[in-house]
Amino acid sequence: KGHSGGVTAVCSVEDSDQVVSAGEEKRIRIWSVASGECLSVLEGGGAPVFSLCSWRGVRDEAAYDIIFSGAMDGSIRVWDRIAAVERSAVQGHDEVVKSLNMSLSPEMSLISASTDGKLRLWRPDTLKQEREVKVPEAAEDEEGFTHAVVWANLIVASSWDGTVRIFGWKE
Repeated sequence: KGHSGGVTAVCSVEDSDQVVSAGEEKRIRIWSVASGECLSVLEGGGAPVFSLCSWRGVRDEAAYDIIFSGAMDGSIRVWDRIAAVERSAVQGHDEVVKSLNMSLSPEMSLISASTDGKLRLWRPDTLKQEREVKVPEAAEDEEGFTHAVVWANLIVASSWDGTVRIFGWKE
């Protein structure tokens, strides 16, 4: 136990014994699975966190060990996992960021899905938006997306209306 309210998101840290959790109280905690101990608490941001994603990788010859968080206010934040500090933030969406995931493609993009009905791809090292995925008009949902992953040249997205949609994202 570590959060003072409901736990709203969890993710694992690749190639480590750590997991990350976020709660309604606007804090992110990094845990050791082996000991159950809270290793650090990330504080900042003004809204409850609803999505987490960890990335340990290399892009443009620089190494990264970061955590992304998506919040109720539509913001996306980048946290340095080792230093336990916020590195940058962007207003990524107009509503709750429900899902953050790294693509499995060589480009290593971060994908965000929101209740605003938008899917966006970001450079994980700069949080610069690479593109907003054009969602077919027939797939627009007034309640937005709950989750999204990039698989090869496709995006798989789930929605509150009970559907899973698959469509291309590369031009």
